[in-house]
Amino acid sequence: MVSRIRSSGCDVVMSNVVGDSVIAFYREFRNQGLSHETLPICATVTSEIEIAAMGPEAAAGSYTSFPYFQAIDTDANNSFIERYRRFVNNPEAVTQHAMECSYFQVYLWKQAVEAAGEATPDAIREGIKGQTFDAPNGRVTIDPENLHCYLTPRIARWGADGQGEIIDEYPEPIRPLPYVAYGETEDDLFCTGAGLDSSRL
Repeated sequence: MVSRIRSSGCDVVMSNVVGDSVIAFYREFRNQGLSHETLPICATVTSEIEIAAMGPEAAAGSYTSFPYFQAIDTDANNSFIERYRRFVNNPEAVTQHAMECSYFQVYLWKQAVEAAGEATPDAIREGIKGQTFDAPNGRVTIDPENLHCYLTPRIARWGADGQGEIIDEYPEPIRPLPYVAYGETEDDLFCTGAGLDSSRL
């Protein structure tokens, strides 16, 4: 794949590579003499944990888009990082997107159960509507119509230290459109509070 990219003449690589393949892909990219300065990888799934595993030098100059990066400089995120490092007894441990969203979703679930008064699926679905939580990435809210989460999109450029420098971000969380790739719009939702209309996918 890297050889094909190298000979393609492309200006940028949009990557959705996941799992262990992320590490192999970035390392091979560098092994074949490709540079993120001239041909950057722009990823939707490469986080601090993959950067640490591959070695920061393999990713320096590439980009990722996520709602959460360890580099978010807020009291809430700094506290999250500190508490996580104490929990794992590692002052160098990195936080990352999948960890952070798992963390805040437990709190949203708790709030939904408390609002519903019972822990049945139908009750929780009703109880989750409109729930908010001040997460390490910022305020998150469950859209009451499509049951997905308002998040703040961000883009970071990876540095030689293995951390992302946030170079662009929305000023506030945006409404989720879970199936926008299939034509969903704010006025024409495929996913509603009653569930997904999968016949439209």
